Amino acid sequence: MRPASPAARARPRIEIGDQLVAAAGHPVSGIASLRQRLGQVTGDSLLVELRRGGESILSAVSFAERAENVWGGELPRAWLGVRTQVLGPEIGTTLGVAEGGGFRITEVLPATAAARAGLEPGDLLLALDGQPFRSRRPEEAGDLRQEIAAREIGSRIRLDVQRGGVAREVEVELEAEPRDPADLPRRREERLELVVRDLTRFDRLRLRLGPEATGALVVEVASGGWADLAGVRGDDLIVAFDRQPVTDAEAFLRAAAAPCELAACTRELLVERSGQTQILFVETIPEGGVPCGD
Repeated sequence: MRPASPAARARPRIEIGDQLVAAAGHPVSGIASLRQRLGQVTGDSLLVELRRGGESILSAVSFAERAENVWGGELPRAWLGVRTQVLGPEIGTTLGVAEGGGFRITEVLPATAAARAGLEPGDLLLALDGQPFRSRRPEEAGDLRQEIAAREIGSRIRLDVQRGGVAREVEVELEAEPRDPADLPRRREERLELVVRDLTRFDRLRLRLGPEATGALVVEVASGGWADLAGVRGDDLIVAFDRQPVTDAEAFLRAAAAPCELAACTRELLVERSGQTQILFVETIPEGGVPCGD
């Protein structure tokens, strides 16, 4: 089930394993009849009946989407800004949660909703909006992310948190998940033999960069190529080329396209790497020319 899809946004949420038996008051016997019922929907919502175990559950499915929330062909999802592990029975017993069920925060990403709300690594998340988490197995590690993604961006949630044996309630205003770097186009610079793309907020968090950091992020370096020989690595952030500022991938390509003279074809890269700034010198062959020193 895709996060932020109508099924994920349904209230109560449709879960994997539910059997859909009716839609808009009409029985559903298979895919064909479901498609027929969906084709008859005229409004923004649909009432469906689900069979879950021995229960019969009604769920309201909303198809409404706000156009201003669309980027890259996908809807942005609500996001908490933490990394977690499932709180299984073994770990739960050790930490004072007898039956397990929930999540232990392993990392709080900086400048996120979770950080602003005061969540900390080691916090145990036991319930969301009063509903206890039932996730206890490693394969259920994605349940928290799915639950958060099903909420509206900008909405507020209540988390039951245990910290150092003390229970507390934490309210968090959800924000949009940073854009997936995989959605961004990659740009190849043929002469330097490397590939770059624009920087995303996710990259800034992952690489511990400042919120205003700009540049072209190196995502691929050809083995044995000019950039490789100069020591350029993946995840290097190029911030200047030949002493010209680089704000994004396009700016880097423009700077790299400048003519390289026969007498001086050493290009200067200023990169940020692991919190340090380094200057790298790349030797290239000018178009129609010969390697430097020949």
